[in-house]
Amino acid sequence: MLDPDVAAVKAVFRTGGVDFVVNTLDEAMRVLKNEIRKRRPLSVALEGAVQPALEEMLERGVLPDMQMELEGEIAYPGAVRLELAREGMVVAPSVELRRWLQERRWVEAVLERATTAEMRELDLRLLEMVPEGDAVRRLWVQRIAHYQRPVAGGARVVWLAETELAELET
Repeated sequence: MLDPDVAAVKAVFRTGGVDFVVNTLDEAMRVLKNEIRKRRPLSVALEGAVQPALEEMLERGVLPDMQMELEGEIAYPGAVRLELAREGMVVAPSVELRRWLQERRWVEAVLERATTAEMRELDLRLLEMVPEGDAVRRLWVQRIAHYQRPVAGGARVVWLAETELAELET
């Protein structure tokens, strides 16, 4: 997570959305490298200006799995976007994301569960529900549990068709 809003970052940390909050890209890289060596999942939030941090990440060869741009800001030119997409990263401005979801008749849903066991059950149900050929959503569901530490009272943000959402709620 990369956000200039300190309050937003702290709120995500308090709800278990990230494991660490840091102030520099160097700190984030150090923490991530340590956990990668231990083969443990970790999510880090970097408090700071988005554009300079993204440019530095790109220069260092660090690719986030997903980046949501602020409306009106362009983080990468088109040719770079295509190359990043080939590397498996989703790059979508929020306006484009809304249009992309509408084209697929998907909605963004926040699914909350009270316990860690319920959260794991939710992840399994989501994987069973999302079609094999739907690489974007399957990858998201597979990875999100590794990014967010297991906490009681957690939530998942997913893209679902109305029928899928209704099936989950039954």
